[in-house]
Amino acid sequence: MYPESSKDCWLLRISQDKSECYEDSYLEWLGEQIMDMGCQGIEFKEYEWLAFFNNEATAIEAKIFLEYFASNLNMEIQNFPRRNWNKLWEQEYQPTILFNGQIFVRAPHHIKHPFPKAEPKLDILIKPGMGFGTGHHPTTAIILESLMNVPLRSKNLLDWGCGSGILAIAASKLGAQEIYAIDIDADALENARENFLLNSITQYHLMEPHALKESKMYFDIILANINRNTLLDLAEEITGYAKNNTKLFLSGFYIEDAAMLMSCYTTKGWSFTSQKQLSNWCLLEFCKL
Repeated sequence: MYPESSKDCWLLRISQDKSECYEDSYLEWLGEQIMDMGCQGIEFKEYEWLAFFNNEATAIEAKIFLEYFASNLNMEIQNFPRRNWNKLWEQEYQPTILFNGQIFVRAPHHIKHPFPKAEPKLDILIKPGMGFGTGHHPTTAIILESLMNVPLRSKNLLDWGCGSGILAIAASKLGAQEIYAIDIDADALENARENFLLNSITQYHLMEPHALKESKMYFDIILANINRNTLLDLAEEITGYAKNNTKLFLSGFYIEDAAMLMSCYTTKGWSFTSQKQLSNWCLLEFCKL
C-alpha cells in the first residue's frame, strides 16, 4: 500500500445490521471502489469495516458514495491525530491464525501462542502502524500461503509495496537469503523496519523504489500485493528486476481483474503458471521466460 503523508488520519467506521446484510461480493466491490478513491486500508470484521484515510475530504467522499450505493450501512467518520493511529490499531487489531494454525500473526502485546498441541510454522510479530499488512486481508493471506509452498532457501526476494513488511518477514523466516522490501511511503518503511527488528531479522534492505534502481539487482522471487491499476502501471518496471525463471506473485485485485493483468504481464515475457482465489480476491503466479 502506498499512503501519502498527512498530519491527521480519518477513520470511516462502517457497520451493517445482521438482518439487512449485503452479499459479500457486493461489499467487496464497494471496498474496491473506496480503495480507488484513496482509502489507505480496510480492516474487515463480520458486521463492521474500518476504513482509514489520510484526509477528511476523501473520507467524506467515500461516505457519500457508500450512502448512495448501500443505504442500509451505518457510517461514522472519526478524526485521529497521527500520534493516535497506532493506539487505534492496537485497540482494533486481533491476532490472525491462518491455514490450520501453520501461520500465527500477532502484535507484540498478544500472547505468544494460543495452541497447546503444536507450534505454528511461522510466528510473525507485526506492530500496528501505518503499513498495510496484518494477515487479516485475503490478499495478504493468499500470498503467505503461496510462500509456504515455494522453495525459498538461498533465494533473493523483492517485496514491492511492502507495507508492514509481513510478506518479506515471512519469506525471511522461511529461508530466503537476501530480502529487498520497497515502498514509497516513509511511514510504511519505518513500520516495516520496526517489524523486522521485532522478528529478529537483521539482514534486509529497506528502501524507496528509486533507490532500488541503483542496486542493479535481479531477483529469484518478486511479490507485489498492491492493486490492479498500480500493478498495470508497474508491469514494465517490475519486469526489469526479473531474470530467467524468476517467480512473480501478484495480488491485491479481484478475480474479475485477473484476465487483464494476465494479458498485461504475458506481453512482458512472463509465463502464467497458476491462479488462486480467496473470497473474491485473486493471486496470479508467473515465471519469467
